[in-house]
Amino acid sequence: MDSIDNACVNSAAAACRGKNFGLKMDNALKSRFPPFRDERSLRSAIESVCAEFGTVASLIILPADRAVGLQCTCLLRLDNSEAENRLRSKFSLIDFGTDLLFFVEVDEEWTGRTMRTPTAGA
Repeated sequence: MDSIDNACVNSAAAACRGKNFGLKMDNALKSRFPPFRDERSLRSAIESVCAEFGTVASLIILPADRAVGLQCTCLLRLDNSEAENRLRSKFSLIDFGTDLLFFVEVDEEWTGRTMRTPTAGA
């Protein structure tokens, strides 16, 4: 499972490199909630922000150590496409397959599952 997750994280990061997709979601989460130290706190915050648009039908959180620090790649689906369109528009999210994609910076004391991305030549 981790190799699939790692490939997904790397593919998503490459697709968004140099772009600010989802930055508004990251900022909304950080301004409304305390630092995220585990998956449960991050999941709860995402569900809370999404509640004004619809119900979270699917949320995959993939932590990864990146050059910019510890981030989680989030793949999200809401209960209907109209809600997803409103969420996508407000927070500048992008489509990644059938999911909405965004990244969230998490606290350096993250205690949730972690993945190390492979380094060049490793």
